[in-house]
Amino acid sequence: GVGHFAVQPAALYSQRGFTLRQSGSYGLYDPANTYTHDASVRFDYLMLPLNLAYTQRADGQGAQVFAGVYLGVLAGGRYAGTSNGYTERGNVRVGNEATVTNSNLYGRRFDNGVQMGLGYRYHGLLAQASYSLGLRNVDTFNGNALFIRNFESYDGAKYRNQAFQVSLAYLVGTKS
Repeated sequence: GVGHFAVQPAALYSQRGFTLRQSGSYGLYDPANTYTHDASVRFDYLMLPLNLAYTQRADGQGAQVFAGVYLGVLAGGRYAGTSNGYTERGNVRVGNEATVTNSNLYGRRFDNGVQMGLGYRYHGLLAQASYSLGLRNVDTFNGNALFIRNFESYDGAKYRNQAFQVSLAYLVGTKS
């Protein structure tokens, strides 16, 4: 870095996802006929953030504030869902097709966004807490592919990753 500023590239494993619960009735004509859907979806990403950090001291030690961009690469994942007692499990795969002939969910390969956070460096150890906001719709069919087949899907819906994360790193090649 130069003075109080430093560029911080990194490679991180990140697990992101959501849980969903839907319940209701099938309409005005049959309000006694109800449904309940539960789902848990987890995505595995390789995250490649690039941050600009400002540190408390010119040697990089102490408190820091940082902001930057990230690229996420979807490696896969898994899901489980229950709909009116019927349970379905499967994998999250990279792709642009959602078919009813298999039990996979599909998501886009790449995610990108912005992030910011706070950190503290002590010698070669760096602890950080950050928030990231995805800027790309990670669903493949605007609201259809990431939902389990028995769930209501919302046409035109967009799904963007948001995450709070905490990391602890050892910086290689630093002067202690």
